[in-house]
Amino acid sequence: MDLSELSDYKAEAGIVSTLVYHPEFILHSPYLHAQYFYSQENGCIYWAISELYKQKITNISALNIEQMLDSNKSVKQKMREYNMPSMTQFIDLCYESKRDSIEEYQLLVKKVVSLAFKRELYKTVDKWQRSCIKDDAQLDEISHTIYQDLDKLTATFVTDGEITTFGSKVNDIWQKIKEKKERGELYGLPSFFPTLNEYLSYEETELIVIESRMKKGKSWLAMIEAYDKAKNGVPTLVQDSEMSDENWYIRLVSYISGISTKRIKDEKLTAEEEKLIESINKHIETLPLFHNFDPYITKEKFYSICAQKKIDVGLKFIVWDYIKCDDAILNSAERSAYMAGITNWLKNIIAGDLKMSVLAFAQLNRNNEVAESDGIEKYCSSAVRWVEKTNDEIVRDGKECGTHKMIVKLNRLGKQHMGDDEYIDMMFTQSRVGIVEAKQHNTLTPYD
Repeated sequence: MDLSELSDYKAEAGIVSTLVYHPEFILHSPYLHAQYFYSQENGCIYWAISELYKQKITNISALNIEQMLDSNKSVKQKMREYNMPSMTQFIDLCYESKRDSIEEYQLLVKKVVSLAFKRELYKTVDKWQRSCIKDDAQLDEISHTIYQDLDKLTATFVTDGEITTFGSKVNDIWQKIKEKKERGELYGLPSFFPTLNEYLSYEETELIVIESRMKKGKSWLAMIEAYDKAKNGVPTLVQDSEMSDENWYIRLVSYISGISTKRIKDEKLTAEEEKLIESINKHIETLPLFHNFDPYITKEKFYSICAQKKIDVGLKFIVWDYIKCDDAILNSAERSAYMAGITNWLKNIIAGDLKMSVLAFAQLNRNNEVAESDGIEKYCSSAVRWVEKTNDEIVRDGKECGTHKMIVKLNRLGKQHMGDDEYIDMMFTQSRVGIVEAKQHNTLTPYD
């Protein structure tokens, strides 16, 4: 059999053509390697684009590709063996065969990887056949070779790496846990709010959802947690569907300075206040903090942003403000499924696949239920309610116990509130906007 029958030149060319125009798509195919290409010239160009992207070069020009190809002697020699058009002509030809969606690109990748696996399997089986006709071939030897070769193929193509026993990992895991305890660190990133840390922390691969009624301070909560992490050196990204950079900046400066948002926007500030804001600007410039306002961001684009920021700055903490449904979807069952899908994606792809800590927000309806989707609580790690206290609660607890409360309603990471009288007392002030813990109304005795 001719191994060329187990190849697809159009699929390989389609991958390279797509990456010329959409190099960020390479983040969605970490399991594809240059050696999987049957056409070695396409494999060499794929390698060049991959190396350029690792160096944060996203302008995939003819000159950049040529310089990268020339930087490796073996690659340079391989490219001399092929009668290719000039790199400028090649890039022009790529326009016709490129794909413009992640889904189309991934289909090509799966096909190329699958065919590469089949070629390697065919060659491996051929080796087995040749060993079988040897007169001195022993059963144990043949069996051992077959299992060894299969393990190697599976590790390379199916898992993209060797899977070791769990026991081989436990000493390293335990050592990391002990080191954290010795440093006095929480398991995960701590919340700005001390009592909340008794229930949960923002752990890697986990999704915390805070539920709140509209216009009741959830964006302030999001900003405070994001600022707290960035201030403590944790690279943080806020994905905002409602607040522009300018409005988010005004709130952040108001929070840090104590100057009301109205004065910052509309009134003449004193010389001292101007000086204070200038110093705050310099402080914000030093923070590993990113705010991205995009009401219509796609899952693919957001994944690319997060994956790239992880490479660039070691992104660890993500705030998603907030989980909501596409207005074009009118059917209630479809809306519920849509929002459950977003939550599942945040938990398993963004938090899980990228190994991030994710804090998301969801909107409560008039009945204080998660708007349109129980699926949010189905997929999240913890669900925390942020609500105003009733007048009776304020009177009973005392004014010093605050105006709002946090209820750890569902928690797969630790204990949660079980009774109606169990909650964390919070203060949300309007004059000098801020959210802080208030005096606690009683000794919290949540159940494990």
